[in-house]
Amino acid sequence: IRTAEKRNCTVQIISDNLLEHFNIFNYLMKETAERNGFNLHDEKYYAAIFKSLDENNRGYLVTTTVSNIITNCMLFIKFGDTVMYIFGGSTTDQQNVPAAHLALWHSIRHAKSLGATVFNFGGISTDEHPNPSLANLTQFKTRFGGYNIRHSSFYDLIIDKLTYALFVLRKFF
Repeated sequence: IRTAEKRNCTVQIISDNLLEHFNIFNYLMKETAERNGFNLHDEKYYAAIFKSLDENNRGYLVTTTVSNIITNCMLFIKFGDTVMYIFGGSTTDQQNVPAAHLALWHSIRHAKSLGATVFNFGGISTDEHPNPSLANLTQFKTRFGGYNIRHSSFYDLIIDKLTYALFVLRKFF
């Protein structure tokens, strides 16, 4: 956090008009997915989340800027007394500056100012359920302390078998 501050990393918390910032979020998500080898939802999926958050005032974005380049963009949703880190993207530029650490620190402080008592970092890899693709992300998240909560396993509730089969085939290819 101090290293990012020393390197003139700035943080902006955006609570209103999230859709105005959707393009940079989407760009950074695509860059992150390409760099780290994971797939994204359709752009409409993320845009619908931004629209809903704008309408209900239940979320905020946190961006970091280094040398006039937006290097990180993270989306958070507030529900009750919990703030959840939902999605985040970053650029390969300025990776020597730990901007994401500073962004999360400001996010936690902002969540507390909103009355949140729980800050949920989202999924991690555990010894019980190791996921090598989450190893670096897990290391990053656990640097902030806290504790793990184990939730029940997730599952798909199949209502239309044909539509679900097409969905599974699409994911496969």
